[in-house]
Amino acid sequence: MNFSLKYRVWHWTLAISTISLFITVILRKTWFSWQENSNIILNIAHENKINMSNNVAIEIAKTIRDNMWNTHYILGFILLSAILLRIFIILKKEDNPPIIKLLNTKNKQEKLKYFVHSGICFFIMLITITGFSILFKNNLGLSNDIAHILKEIHEKTMIGLILFIGLHFAGIIKYEIKNKDSIISKMIFGK
Repeated sequence: MNFSLKYRVWHWTLAISTISLFITVILRKTWFSWQENSNIILNIAHENKINMSNNVAIEIAKTIRDNMWNTHYILGFILLSAILLRIFIILKKEDNPPIIKLLNTKNKQEKLKYFVHSGICFFIMLITITGFSILFKNNLGLSNDIAHILKEIHEKTMIGLILFIGLHFAGIIKYEIKNKDSIISKMIFGK
């Protein structure tokens, strides 16, 4: 099994941007949490006898977070470029979508592999569509209620994606151990 340069660029762009997007979400919910950071800012201001309102502390904390959050949007565009490259590969008939491979194979192990790949593709497409719909909600004329629903779907989709990525890693490890064939090396170097 050899992987073309185009396929490897697609795979690693997808993988690195997806993992990086997860990191920005984790950062947003932890170190860059506006709730936590606004309390820290407010406490430091009061300790130094600086008169600051809750709203100003919240605004500062959100501004700090938003600078990091812009990275999330940039990574979303990188993920979108990986999706477009994959569509290009499929349209050029250089590869089939995993769902087609899933439907066309009889081998149970191959079916499981293509099921996992199809799941990853499904969740990545859903997370990308909802993410860009939220980002461009005004351009799309979406109401705040619809945007809120999309945000909920966007966040919940991450759980499914993490599950399928975990299954993907487990499959790689099993394949490496069972077949003594370095698929990871092939995915990096092509051969």
